[in-house]
Amino acid sequence: MAFDINFPYPGITPWSALYAGLRDNFNHLYTTMFASTGWTAVASISGWTLGSQTGYMRDPFGFVLFRGLATAGGSPATTLFTLDSGYRPAHARQFPAIEHYDGSPLYLNSRKLVTVNSNGSVVATSPVTGDWVYFSIISFKAGA
Repeated sequence: MAFDINFPYPGITPWSALYAGLRDNFNHLYTTMFASTGWTAVASISGWTLGSQTGYMRDPFGFVLFRGLATAGGSPATTLFTLDSGYRPAHARQFPAIEHYDGSPLYLNSRKLVTVNSNGSVVATSPVTGDWVYFSIISFKAGA
């Protein structure tokens, strides 16, 4: 006779009910303790053009993550967008820009920086008009 894990033996909870209870408890725990803030879309406040997916979020552990890209169109050291409070670092953080221009491959340029300031301003330095700057490598602990 084959063993049926769903057979309701007298006084014993079937495996399927145990599994369903564990799954429901885990899902509740995950959504209440480890839920992220979701992506916040950004709008450019300078001459830069932002990609449609450009935005930021705070993960369950308090790290702010960026995604998307911007195309240069403004002058150097202009604010691209501003982070909401709760998403800002305690002090300015600088990240090398991953960029692309006119048919070149993506590359990491340590001379061009994206700076996230403690007031929430996100600034790109030394852009060349038409360059694309990718934000996907930017992450930092909010408030740290």
